[in-house]
Amino acid sequence: MIKTHGESGGIPYIEFRGSAENPEIVFLHANAFPPECYSPLLENLSKKFTVICPLFRPLWNPPAGISDIKDWTPLLQNTVQFLESKYPKNDVFVLGHSLGGNIGFRLCLEYPELVKSAILLDPILFPKNMIFFWQFIQWTKLGFKIHPMINASKNQRLNYPSFNEMYDRYRTKKIFRRISDSNLKELIKGLTREKSDGGVELCFPKDWELRIYQAGMIADVEIWNRIYNLNRDIYIFHAEYTHAPTEKVMKKVSSASPLITTEILNGFSHFFPFEIPEKVEKIVKELFKNH
Repeated sequence: MIKTHGESGGIPYIEFRGSAENPEIVFLHANAFPPECYSPLLENLSKKFTVICPLFRPLWNPPAGISDIKDWTPLLQNTVQFLESKYPKNDVFVLGHSLGGNIGFRLCLEYPELVKSAILLDPILFPKNMIFFWQFIQWTKLGFKIHPMINASKNQRLNYPSFNEMYDRYRTKKIFRRISDSNLKELIKGLTREKSDGGVELCFPKDWELRIYQAGMIADVEIWNRIYNLNRDIYIFHAEYTHAPTEKVMKKVSSASPLITTEILNGFSHFFPFEIPEKVEKIVKELFKNH
């Protein structure tokens, strides 16, 4: 496996490549989790596919236009810009997790010519009644205060004296309890960069992470408005222990189109790409080989 960096259409990306003849997958990462966090999954996938990971704006150098992020549409537009530049004549497989799953869903609905089919891992998607409520408080102090992911992330420690100290701390966190020791170490490597004093710090800008959380939900209405016109196969895998999407939302999604297949992964959390990368790899290889 060879890992390289590049740029297409002004969008930086990371590439995990095995054989040059392998079909390509575009992987869209979650908010606050750079593609390297998924190394156990992506490196194994690269034995069968070339995995191309365009970076969302917070990971650009420097990050660009935080005030533009009033919903997730600019992130979709950047992804379209990347795909149209790199794949002007060929549609591709799309694999997305969380935020990346939401963007992948919208690609299939709004730019189907760019996508062969998509596998979405816990794509963030909220029901219409929550979207309606959120639009009134989104940018208020109340909205910032009650958003569960902002509350969970805003006081997160950004620096540690060493990688080992960070690992020891993360190993005690309940949210990571289903992740193996080796996969947790790879996750932390992807989250951090080394400092000159030997310590490590999170490489995903905290202001961007919180902004993206706060900007979420509103553009989900585009999915609900277009879902009945879907003309690409979508496979959605969602965890038993997750807040979005809920099982009720997934039932509504699966009933909206015969092209959508959903499956619940019992016993796992929203972090299941880190918890069971071998199972996700098997799913991806099995579903994409038939297209």
